[in-house]
Amino acid sequence: MDSPDDVPHSEYLRRQQPLERLRAHSRTTPLHRREQQLIWVIAAQLIFLPWAVGGELTWAQYVSLGFALAAFVLALLPRHYEAEAHRTDAFRLLMWPKLLRFPVFWLGLVFFGYVGVQMLNPAWHFMHGPGQSWWMQAMPYNHALPHGIAGVPWSQIPPLISVIAYLAAFLTVCAAWVGLTRRRSAVLLLTILVIDAALIACFAIVQRIAGNGLMFGFWNPGVGYFVGPFIYKNHAGEYFNLMIAVAAALGTYHFERTERRMLKSTPAGVFLFLAIVLGATELISYSRAATFLLLGYLIFLGVAFVIRMVRGHSAGNNPIVTISLLAILLAFVFIGANALRLGEAWDKAQELFAQDRIGSIEMREVAAKATWQMAGDAPWLGHGLGSFRFLFPAYQVRYPLITGSNNGVIRLFWRHAHNDYAEFSAELGILGLLPLIGMLGFWAFQLIKNGVWRHPPLWILALGLALTMMHSYVDFEAQNPAIIVTWCTLWPCLVRWLEFEEK
Repeated sequence: MDSPDDVPHSEYLRRQQPLERLRAHSRTTPLHRREQQLIWVIAAQLIFLPWAVGGELTWAQYVSLGFALAAFVLALLPRHYEAEAHRTDAFRLLMWPKLLRFPVFWLGLVFFGYVGVQMLNPAWHFMHGPGQSWWMQAMPYNHALPHGIAGVPWSQIPPLISVIAYLAAFLTVCAAWVGLTRRRSAVLLLTILVIDAALIACFAIVQRIAGNGLMFGFWNPGVGYFVGPFIYKNHAGEYFNLMIAVAAALGTYHFERTERRMLKSTPAGVFLFLAIVLGATELISYSRAATFLLLGYLIFLGVAFVIRMVRGHSAGNNPIVTISLLAILLAFVFIGANALRLGEAWDKAQELFAQDRIGSIEMREVAAKATWQMAGDAPWLGHGLGSFRFLFPAYQVRYPLITGSNNGVIRLFWRHAHNDYAEFSAELGILGLLPLIGMLGFWAFQLIKNGVWRHPPLWILALGLALTMMHSYVDFEAQNPAIIVTWCTLWPCLVRWLEFEEK
């Protein structure tokens, strides 16, 4: 093998094209050892977070950040490809140039730099009072720069804790974008996530049947109702919705692959079964928004499937076999629903929906209104990431419904606005939101440029990611580490997979 000094510059640049070189040969070419390691490190992080109470605990977020750092470093390590394995000259692949060409990386640096300035330019300081009372004391600050809050004790979850989950998501996204060079890598990672989600669903079902009111059988999370390892039912419902979308995408991929290669068997039915298990568990979560979104999602997929059958899009598709398979699956759903008493769960959910009109919907609407007013007081620079729970009391006192009293005494403490868009606007301002909008714009551009509509598995997954954005309008999904890290990591997996399909 030539030393780097003996290789002409043009040849050296040619060797930095991994996708073209690797995809030019056999589909059975094994994944590079470091790519395999990267997949398992990312998978370990995404498996750990939901089991660790959704990543809500501070120590769990530190562990997640450790996994993210390990994945980031592993993705940037150079890779040596041997000639025997790839039927070409041995070459050394540098990974860091791909990171420098990744717009999300630079946008992320701008975002965290902005948040850093907010923390270093506090406009409010946390003050202790007698007992457990506290208030925010105004202090001088530079009005031309983004500002935030300071002095919050660890017991009250300071803004720095809010940054950890987003930093872990950012590092994991960069690692996945740089380190995943094969479609097989994305499929393997998503398969691991679906299997783990199914295990979480089974655990939630068993926990519900046990009914001892303790999470993991021994811990009291201090809430009236929880689902599996998730303290908040709406976080559980959205996580299962996200994993249902991944299962549907993988099932469609394997179904199309089987038809294209005219194989005798396919694992598509297994993923459909896992999606059913996840859907059943999502129903017993009693998450109103998640249930309605899932229903709309399934109706859309069902209509698309019928249109595909009517048009005979796939030459190898046998309608009799397909209809028979659907009949078997519907029978399974009916038997499983009776076994799990899902009808009772649905009736209970309807009862909760009716009773929770004032206690949930109207209060959230008023809270969102107050949060937008909070955002209007600092429209460009925001009040600081993680500042909502500490500054919102000054706005909620204007509304007795969300204050809990009519005399201005605050009896209800809002940790989040139940509207991520309003909360982020209040904390970051327009300038702070621009990097995040740029990231979403990059992903959307990649989907359009590569024609995501031509690949059913991928637009199915993209639609599932959009569901999370819809749910965030009426809840705080982006504040849950398990959801936000998983959701962000699915974007590079989706776009990379789409690029591989197009090539």
